[in-house]
Amino acid sequence: MKDLLALLIITTVLLCAGCSQNRNEFSDRRSDEVIAASADLYQKFDSGNRIVYPDYYAGRYFSEDGKKLFINVTSAYNSELDFLLEKYDCVEFSEVKYSKNELYSLSDQYKTELAYSFPELEFFQPKLDEKDNCVFIELELQTLENEDIMGKLKNHFNGKSVTFGEPSTNYLLD
Repeated sequence: MKDLLALLIITTVLLCAGCSQNRNEFSDRRSDEVIAASADLYQKFDSGNRIVYPDYYAGRYFSEDGKKLFINVTSAYNSELDFLLEKYDCVEFSEVKYSKNELYSLSDQYKTELAYSFPELEFFQPKLDEKDNCVFIELELQTLENEDIMGKLKNHFNGKSVTFGEPSTNYLLD
């Protein structure tokens, strides 16, 4: 039994070392302080079995150099996250129009609108763009290059918080 436990520990350590090397390639841009602040942020929303976003929370994103954590909040913000400002120098708040919950609702609404109003679209995927506080709709390149369809889409979604682009891993899919 002790041998099995030792083998499991050694395997875990080796796997973690490999993961750590890959993580460092990705997180070289993000400081330890930014990572810690982001973790503290999400712990605040952890209800035990799932993440519950308050209505004032509108998402978060990182600066290009990885040294800042921007937290988007709506005008309904009530200082619940101010402890992050006191604990970390890297945190900055920005006021935006839509909460993350509202963006999820808009994403669902836009998905339904696309399915019924644009049956010619073979592929579309709404995602949240927390940095720009809008819904980002992924479309195939051929759709994006089709001026007729894009004109109809832009006209349909005129004035709504939506952008269009190619599939990307830069947007959250929850």
